[in-house]
Amino acid sequence: MATKRIQTSIITYKISLDTLYNFIDKIKDLTKLDNSIVMNFSQNEILLFSVVGKNLDNVHAFKSHVLPLKDFITKDKLEQDIRYILSDGKRFMTSMLMFHKYMKTQNIEDTVELKLYYNEEFCEKILIKNSKSKEETPGAKPNNHTHRLEIDDIDDVMNTETADFSFKLTKIDFDYLKTKTNIEKDNDILYLNIADNKLSIGENRWDHNICDIEHEDLTISFPKKYFKCINYDKDDSMTIYVTDTHLLIVGENTNLLITIEMTV
Repeated sequence: MATKRIQTSIITYKISLDTLYNFIDKIKDLTKLDNSIVMNFSQNEILLFSVVGKNLDNVHAFKSHVLPLKDFITKDKLEQDIRYILSDGKRFMTSMLMFHKYMKTQNIEDTVELKLYYNEEFCEKILIKNSKSKEETPGAKPNNHTHRLEIDDIDDVMNTETADFSFKLTKIDFDYLKTKTNIEKDNDILYLNIADNKLSIGENRWDHNICDIEHEDLTISFPKKYFKCINYDKDDSMTIYVTDTHLLIVGENTNLLITIEMTV
């Protein structure tokens, strides 16, 4: 029986240095959660996400960014969604930052070529080049357990209507919490406490009041390394939604989900 030949297609995008930097910055942010990054290129946008967990039914943490493709210029038509799995996001981010810095300091042309080499199943590699340098980064084959998410799936997962309650967290309070979490190196857990209609967040040795809230007393625990991944992409205040199983943080173009343990 003849082996089916895999046909490779290529699509080329032209992007500015600013667009490249924004692209790298989103990857850098996602590596705080996990080193493996998924990129899904569609007709109008790029979905980038990182997920921690064995499968989509057992997610410990999840974060995504959506980038509009209006700044990714191409003469070609994308006939299918292209899924690219970046297995070493930190290496890619470090190398691309060096690439970007060299172009800036040497006043090399302000546009970059980004080429996707893909087949009907996944993106085989990405090539980024200018007149001086180029770099290929191979793509891994998608894992159906964690890599099959689409934007519609994320909207379902991040449905805030399932929340038991919500509260506002200002950037000032978040920055204070983030700084404090770096002090207790031996502790990996943060606690959200509600007592006497006051909500606070802290660790074993300290506690910081966030707001007043009408809710029964409870304690929620969650990994602080994921909590520190919150981005304030638009306003100086973020709404945190609390469900039975997760914290949901929904931004303008970014989403964050963190698994929790709850006790009443």
